[in-house]
Amino acid sequence: PPSPRVPTPTRPSMDSLTQLALGAAVGDAVLGSRGGRRAIVWGAVLGTLPDLDVLVRSTNDLAAFTEHRSWSHSVFILTALTPIVAFALRRLHRNAADATFLRWSMFAWLVFVTHVVLDCFTSYGTQILWPLPSPPVAWASIFIIDPLYTLPLCVGVVVSWRRRSRAPASALRWNLAGLAVSTLYLGWTVVAQSIVTARAEVALARDGIDPTTVFVTPTPFNSLLWRVVAIDDEGFVEGVHSLVADGSQIAFERHYDGRPDRRELADIPAFERLDWFTRGVISVEIEHDRAVIVDLRMGAEGSYPFRFEIAERTESRFGMRAPSTWQAIEPRKLDFTFDWDRLRSIWPRIVGHD
Repeated sequence: PPSPRVPTPTRPSMDSLTQLALGAAVGDAVLGSRGGRRAIVWGAVLGTLPDLDVLVRSTNDLAAFTEHRSWSHSVFILTALTPIVAFALRRLHRNAADATFLRWSMFAWLVFVTHVVLDCFTSYGTQILWPLPSPPVAWASIFIIDPLYTLPLCVGVVVSWRRRSRAPASALRWNLAGLAVSTLYLGWTVVAQSIVTARAEVALARDGIDPTTVFVTPTPFNSLLWRVVAIDDEGFVEGVHSLVADGSQIAFERHYDGRPDRRELADIPAFERLDWFTRGVISVEIEHDRAVIVDLRMGAEGSYPFRFEIAERTESRFGMRAPSTWQAIEPRKLDFTFDWDRLRSIWPRIVGHD
């Protein structure tokens, strides 16, 4: 039977539970006994605040996609917001005598910044220097939902909450332990990515592929099975590599895309925007005389969630098609059907039972 259609968000984020737990853990670590349980509560609230930009209405699908994690994740905006938040919290909790304005400021700023930094580790991209025109930061070492990162944070925060009143020192140790374990895991994802990247470079050279861009990112919910996408003048190649089962080998599959059309689309504003936003990790498909730009960073061949119609072929006044002439249209995100079989195949592929 066909896979069920699953609506996908136009603006994906690191999952809210993870950001809530990280904010709570950081807030508790900064205020400690000075803040009590209110540090956990306000840390959780501020930890999810930057992602509320999804509530802001955008002009079209592409704008929504590329404006997420921009102004709301800017270190300039969040730093300017910090003293306002600190002043409000200091006024609200005047009885917390040890929690000075400076301490509340440190609390708010670190909760904001750790949210932004964690988002930078995903493949989506975070415009931390907005409004400067630098491309989004996307280190792409962790999937947007990874239980092995989130679980230690949740355990530390829950135990800290339960022990806060009767054993505050123990509560703090549990929270710090959760932060330490999750941070070590995040560090592991960077190491794993560097291993896969090095192996990919060797495999690409072996196959005679000279890419302009190589993008390496984990598959959903783990850090053992990785996707490699390499862009070159003919299109792109894609490979999947298991750190458990594949040794140093990576097999690539070649995919040709609309290279001539890509050059002709270069002046279309939507193409320029997506090319900038993804740092060139895109492909072009032509469907029913419409140009579709595919974000290759998320998904896999045949199952990419972020595909946008951006232009259509024009015709002359006499009804004859004018080849290689494209007219910009309002960008529209195409529907996506989730491939459950691909998701179920991840664990067998990790252990080599593909």
